[in-house]
Amino acid sequence: MEKFINKYFLPSEKLVYQSHHHWINYFSFRSLISLGLIPFAQIKSEKFLITDQRVIIKKGIFLIDTFEITFRKIESVELYQTLMGRIFNYGDVHIIGTGGSKYVMDSICRPLCFKQNIQRLEGS
Repeated sequence: MEKFINKYFLPSEKLVYQSHHHWINYFSFRSLISLGLIPFAQIKSEKFLITDQRVIIKKGIFLIDTFEITFRKIESVELYQTLMGRIFNYGDVHIIGTGGSKYVMDSICRPLCFKQNIQRLEGS
């Protein structure tokens, strides 16, 4: 994580909150087919970060895909949770930016807390 922070963060930027995929991903159909390798790789390679200036989502090990959006460019943050998601505290968070850009984070831990941190920093 320290290497990622040094590479992608601005000099004055501070980490406020981070999340990751929930362990429930190990019980999906995709996990059964891949013998648990796909969820393991997702949990290790995907980072969902909120800094004091922006939201950063990084995916991948060899081919890296990053999504970065400043708070002033966020139009809305949507949270989707099933009953099981509410019981086990996981869900999907959708960030919708200006111009219709949309990013989906599937099955992350503590999605409500992730959403609340974005909304809290949006207002400041």
